[in-house]
Amino acid sequence: MNKLPSPYREFTRYFLPGLLMVLLACSPAYTPGSDVKAQNMEVNKNLAADSTITAMIQPYKADLDREISMIIGWAGEKLDNAPGRGESKLGNFVADLLLIQSEKKYGEPIDMAIINAHGGLRSTISQGPISMENIFELMPFENNMLVLELSGSLTRQFFDNCAKTKRNNIAEAKFTVVGNKATDISIGGKPFDPNRRYTLTISDYLANGGGGFGFLSQAKVIADLNYKTRDMIIDHIKDLSAQKKKAWGQLDGRIKIIN
Repeated sequence: MNKLPSPYREFTRYFLPGLLMVLLACSPAYTPGSDVKAQNMEVNKNLAADSTITAMIQPYKADLDREISMIIGWAGEKLDNAPGRGESKLGNFVADLLLIQSEKKYGEPIDMAIINAHGGLRSTISQGPISMENIFELMPFENNMLVLELSGSLTRQFFDNCAKTKRNNIAEAKFTVVGNKATDISIGGKPFDPNRRYTLTISDYLANGGGGFGFLSQAKVIADLNYKTRDMIIDHIKDLSAQKKKAWGQLDGRIKIIN
Protein backbone atom coordinates (compact mmCIF):
# COMPACT_ATOMS: atom_id res chain seq x y z
CA MET A 1 0.00 0.00 0.00
CA ASN A 2 1.31 3.45 -0.87
CA LYS A 3 2.43 5.34 2.21
CA LEU A 4 0.49 8.56 2.74
CA PRO A 5 2.20 11.70 4.08
CA SER A 6 1.84 11.95 7.83
CA PRO A 7 -0.85 14.71 7.82
CA TYR A 8 -3.06 12.61 5.55
CA ARG A 9 -2.60 9.58 7.79
CA GLU A 10 -3.79 11.78 10.67
CA PHE A 11 -6.75 12.94 8.56
CA THR A 12 -7.83 9.43 7.58
CA ARG A 13 -7.21 8.04 11.06
CA TYR A 14 -9.02 10.63 13.14
CA PHE A 15 -11.11 13.02 11.08
CA LEU A 16 -12.46 10.92 8.22
CA PRO A 17 -14.07 8.17 10.36
CA GLY A 18 -15.84 10.78 12.46
CA LEU A 19 -17.01 12.63 9.36
CA LEU A 20 -18.45 9.46 7.88
CA MET A 21 -20.26 8.65 11.13
CA VAL A 22 -21.88 12.10 11.16
CA LEU A 23 -22.94 11.84 7.52
CA LEU A 24 -24.33 8.37 8.01
CA ALA A 25 -26.17 9.45 11.15
CA CYS A 26 -27.87 12.20 9.18
CA SER A 27 -28.91 9.82 6.39
CA PRO A 28 -32.37 8.22 6.24
CA ALA A 29 -32.61 4.92 8.06
CA TYR A 30 -31.84 1.92 5.86
CA THR A 31 -32.99 -1.61 6.54
CA PRO A 32 -31.31 -4.25 4.35
CA GLY A 33 -33.48 -6.81 2.64
CA SER A 34 -33.17 -10.50 3.21
CA ASP A 35 -31.20 -10.94 -0.02
CA VAL A 36 -28.25 -8.81 1.15
CA LYS A 37 -25.03 -10.83 1.38
CA ALA A 38 -21.68 -9.93 2.93
CA GLN A 39 -18.22 -10.84 1.78
CA ASN A 40 -14.66 -10.13 2.86
CA MET A 41 -12.76 -7.66 0.75
CA GLU A 42 -9.01 -7.13 0.88
CA VAL A 43 -8.04 -3.48 1.21
CA ASN A 44 -4.99 -2.78 -0.95
CA LYS A 45 -3.78 -0.39 -3.68
CA ASN A 46 -5.79 -2.28 -6.30
CA LEU A 47 -9.10 -1.40 -4.63
CA ALA A 48 -10.89 1.22 -6.72
CA ALA A 49 -11.82 4.47 -5.01
CA ASP A 50 -15.48 5.01 -4.29
CA SER A 51 -16.47 8.08 -6.29
CA THR A 52 -19.27 8.97 -3.85
CA ILE A 53 -16.93 8.97 -0.85
CA THR A 54 -14.25 10.82 -2.84
CA ALA A 55 -16.73 13.56 -3.75
CA MET A 56 -17.96 13.70 -0.14
CA ILE A 57 -14.54 14.38 1.36
CA GLN A 58 -13.14 16.55 -1.43
CA PRO A 59 -14.12 19.94 0.11
CA TYR A 60 -12.57 18.92 3.43
CA LYS A 61 -9.42 17.59 1.72
CA ALA A 62 -9.02 20.89 -0.15
CA ASP A 63 -9.18 22.83 3.13
CA LEU A 64 -6.69 20.42 4.72
CA ASP A 65 -4.31 20.75 1.76
CA ARG A 66 -4.32 24.53 2.11
CA GLU A 67 -3.73 24.45 5.85
CA ILE A 68 -1.06 21.76 5.80
CA SER A 69 1.01 23.53 3.11
CA MET A 70 1.07 26.83 5.03
CA ILE A 71 4.59 28.17 5.67
CA ILE A 72 5.00 29.08 9.35
CA GLY A 73 8.69 29.95 9.52
CA TRP A 74 12.21 29.33 8.31
CA ALA A 75 15.13 27.18 9.43
CA GLY A 76 18.61 28.65 9.15
CA GLU A 77 20.12 25.17 8.89
CA LYS A 78 19.11 21.53 8.79
CA LEU A 79 18.02 20.28 12.20
CA ASP A 80 18.30 16.54 12.69
CA ASN A 81 19.17 13.92 15.27
CA ALA A 82 22.69 13.15 14.03
CA PRO A 83 24.84 11.64 15.46
CA GLY A 84 21.91 9.58 16.74
CA ARG A 85 22.77 9.37 20.43
CA GLY A 86 23.14 11.91 23.16
CA GLU A 87 22.33 15.49 22.29
CA SER A 88 21.41 16.68 18.80
CA LYS A 89 20.60 20.01 17.19
CA LEU A 90 16.99 18.96 16.62
CA GLY A 91 16.55 17.53 20.11
CA ASN A 92 18.11 20.55 21.81
CA PHE A 93 16.01 22.95 19.72
CA VAL A 94 12.74 21.19 20.62
CA ALA A 95 13.63 20.69 24.30
CA ASP A 96 14.46 24.38 24.65
CA LEU A 97 11.25 25.53 22.96
CA LEU A 98 9.15 23.17 25.10
CA LEU A 99 10.53 24.89 28.19
CA ILE A 100 9.88 28.35 26.75
CA GLN A 101 6.31 27.59 25.69
CA SER A 102 5.53 25.68 28.89
CA GLU A 103 6.64 28.58 31.05
CA LYS A 104 4.48 30.94 29.02
CA LYS A 105 1.44 28.73 29.57
CA TYR A 106 2.21 27.85 33.21
CA GLY A 107 3.08 31.42 34.15
CA GLU A 108 5.98 30.46 36.41
CA PRO A 109 9.58 29.29 35.94
CA ILE A 110 10.10 25.57 35.32
CA ASP A 111 13.44 23.94 36.02
CA MET A 112 13.72 21.57 33.04
CA ALA A 113 12.07 20.23 29.90
CA ILE A 114 12.55 16.90 28.12
CA ILE A 115 11.84 15.54 24.64
CA ASN A 116 12.34 11.90 23.64
CA ALA A 117 14.18 13.04 20.53
CA HIS A 118 15.24 9.62 19.27
CA GLY A 119 11.76 8.13 18.97
CA GLY A 120 9.36 10.98 19.60
CA LEU A 121 10.65 13.13 16.77
CA ARG A 122 9.97 11.24 13.56
CA SER A 123 11.49 13.51 10.93
CA THR A 124 13.92 16.40 10.50
CA ILE A 125 13.61 20.10 9.77
CA SER A 126 15.35 21.00 6.52
CA GLN A 127 17.05 24.32 5.92
CA GLY A 128 14.61 26.78 4.39
CA PRO A 129 10.83 27.19 4.71
CA ILE A 130 9.00 25.22 7.40
CA SER A 131 5.43 24.17 6.63
CA MET A 132 2.69 22.78 8.83
CA GLU A 133 3.19 19.48 7.03
CA ASN A 134 6.83 19.42 8.17
CA ILE A 135 5.73 19.69 11.80
CA PHE A 136 3.07 16.98 11.48
CA GLU A 137 5.75 14.71 10.01
CA LEU A 138 8.14 15.67 12.81
CA MET A 139 5.60 15.19 15.62
CA PRO A 140 2.72 12.91 14.48
CA PHE A 141 1.62 12.10 18.03
CA GLU A 142 -1.14 13.72 20.09
CA ASN A 143 1.06 14.12 23.17
CA ASN A 144 -0.01 16.67 25.78
CA MET A 145 2.44 18.50 28.06
CA LEU A 146 2.38 18.25 31.86
CA VAL A 147 4.40 19.87 34.63
CA LEU A 148 5.70 17.47 37.28
CA GLU A 149 7.38 18.06 40.62
CA LEU A 150 10.17 15.56 41.34
CA SER A 151 11.87 14.78 44.61
CA GLY A 152 15.64 14.64 44.66
CA SER A 153 15.65 10.83 44.45
CA LEU A 154 13.23 10.84 41.49
CA THR A 155 15.36 13.48 39.78
CA ARG A 156 18.36 11.19 40.21
CA GLN A 157 16.41 8.29 38.66
CA PHE A 158 15.28 10.59 35.86
CA PHE A 159 18.84 11.42 34.84
CA ASP A 160 20.01 7.83 35.18
CA ASN A 161 17.23 6.69 32.85
CA CYS A 162 18.23 9.37 30.33
CA ALA A 163 21.82 8.13 30.59
CA LYS A 164 20.73 4.53 30.10
CA THR A 165 18.47 5.04 27.08
CA LYS A 166 20.45 7.85 25.41
CA ARG A 167 17.23 8.85 23.63
CA ASN A 168 16.32 12.11 25.33
CA ASN A 169 17.32 15.75 25.16
CA ILE A 170 16.86 18.07 28.11
CA ALA A 171 16.64 21.83 28.41
CA GLU A 172 18.37 23.71 31.27
CA ALA A 173 20.39 20.70 32.40
CA LYS A 174 23.78 19.15 31.72
CA PHE A 175 25.18 15.74 32.61
CA THR A 176 27.86 13.23 31.66
CA VAL A 177 27.06 9.61 30.81
CA VAL A 178 29.47 7.04 32.17
CA GLY A 179 28.27 3.54 31.37
CA ASN A 180 24.54 3.75 32.06
CA LYS A 181 24.79 6.31 34.86
CA ALA A 182 24.52 10.10 34.89
CA THR A 183 27.34 12.03 36.57
CA ASP A 184 28.25 15.71 36.96
CA ILE A 185 24.58 16.72 36.82
CA SER A 186 23.76 20.42 36.83
CA ILE A 187 20.33 22.03 36.57
CA GLY A 188 19.87 25.69 35.73
CA GLY A 189 23.63 26.16 35.93
CA LYS A 190 23.84 24.83 39.49
CA PRO A 191 24.99 21.40 40.75
CA PHE A 192 22.21 18.89 41.31
CA ASP A 193 20.96 19.04 44.90
CA PRO A 194 19.47 15.71 46.07
CA ASN A 195 17.72 17.50 48.93
CA ARG A 196 15.55 19.81 46.82
CA ARG A 197 12.61 19.32 44.49
CA TYR A 198 12.64 20.11 40.78
CA THR A 199 9.94 20.91 38.25
CA LEU A 200 9.88 19.29 34.83
CA THR A 201 7.72 19.84 31.76
CA ILE A 202 7.19 16.55 29.99
CA SER A 203 4.79 14.83 27.59
CA ASP A 204 2.02 12.71 29.05
CA TYR A 205 3.50 9.74 27.15
CA LEU A 206 6.75 9.89 29.11
CA ALA A 207 5.04 10.91 32.35
CA ASN A 208 2.82 7.84 32.10
CA GLY A 209 5.79 5.48 31.84
CA GLY A 210 6.87 5.58 28.21
CA GLY A 211 10.59 5.41 27.51
CA GLY A 212 11.30 3.59 30.77
CA PHE A 213 10.01 6.44 32.95
CA GLY A 214 7.56 4.28 34.91
CA PHE A 215 8.96 5.59 38.19
CA LEU A 216 7.52 9.03 37.37
CA SER A 217 4.16 7.71 38.60
CA GLN A 218 5.54 8.73 42.00
CA ALA A 219 5.97 12.35 40.89
CA LYS A 220 3.41 15.01 41.65
CA VAL A 221 1.48 16.40 38.68
CA ILE A 222 1.25 20.11 39.43
CA ALA A 223 -0.23 21.19 36.09
CA ASP A 224 -1.83 19.77 32.98
CA LEU A 225 -1.00 22.45 30.44
CA ASN A 226 -3.61 21.20 27.96
CA TYR A 227 -1.07 22.10 25.30
CA LYS A 228 0.11 19.58 22.71
CA THR A 229 3.80 19.08 22.02
CA ARG A 230 3.14 19.67 18.32
CA ASP A 231 1.32 22.93 19.01
CA MET A 232 4.21 24.17 21.12
CA ILE A 233 6.59 23.54 18.21
CA ILE A 234 4.27 25.32 15.78
CA ASP A 235 3.72 28.30 18.09
CA HIS A 236 7.43 28.70 18.79
CA ILE A 237 8.37 28.68 15.11
CA LYS A 238 5.61 31.22 14.43
CA ASP A 239 6.96 33.37 17.28
CA LEU A 240 10.44 33.27 15.73
CA SER A 241 8.98 34.19 12.34
CA ALA A 242 7.11 37.16 13.86
CA GLN A 243 10.47 38.37 15.23
CA LYS A 244 12.02 37.81 11.78
CA LYS A 245 14.23 35.08 13.23
CA LYS A 246 15.06 31.65 11.87
CA ALA A 247 15.15 28.33 13.71
CA TRP A 248 18.69 27.34 14.66
CA GLY A 249 20.03 24.39 16.63
CA GLN A 250 23.12 24.10 18.77
CA LEU A 251 25.33 21.44 20.27
CA ASP A 252 26.44 22.92 23.57
CA GLY A 253 27.77 19.92 25.47
CA ARG A 254 24.69 19.48 27.65
CA ILE A 255 25.08 15.72 27.27
CA LYS A 256 28.56 14.18 27.22
CA ILE A 257 28.99 10.46 26.68
CA ILE A 258 32.10 8.70 27.95
CA ASN A 259 32.35 5.09 26.74
